Amino acid sequence: MFFSPVCTALNKYDQALLVATQVFVGIILAIRVYALWNRNKWILWLIILMALGFGGVAGWSIASAPDSDVTGEDGQCPEPGIAPQTAIRHAVAWDCMFAFDTIIFALTMVRGYRATRESGRRLSVPLVDVMLRDGAIYFL
Repeated sequence: MFFSPVCTALNKYDQALLVATQVFVGIILAIRVYALWNRNKWILWLIILMALGFGGVAGWSIASAPDSDVTGEDGQCPEPGIAPQTAIRHAVAWDCMFAFDTIIFALTMVRGYRATRESGRRLSVPLVDVMLRDGAIYFL
């Protein structure tokens, strides 16, 4: 077994890339919901407060987690061993992202339902089909 600063740096880069990706996707989803709600300032403040709250808790959980044990054999960087305390802290960060995504999804569904109801007519395309189609665009 050996300890390599390169392996530690790669592990930190991997974690930073995950955080950057989640922040980017969260911003896109927040802008989309803000637009769906006709630029309602209350929705904007709700999203900002959620992002700050969940982001603060997630940042604290990642920053206060103990470093992972990055050791390997034969000069290769393995997956880092995660101590139980570190795993719990990482789970808290992912739970915050899940809660943010769930609330964004709920806001989207409520707005879609209200728009359908306010139109006074039945849409030719079911709301679920539109949601599935729009959600699939994120994976392209």
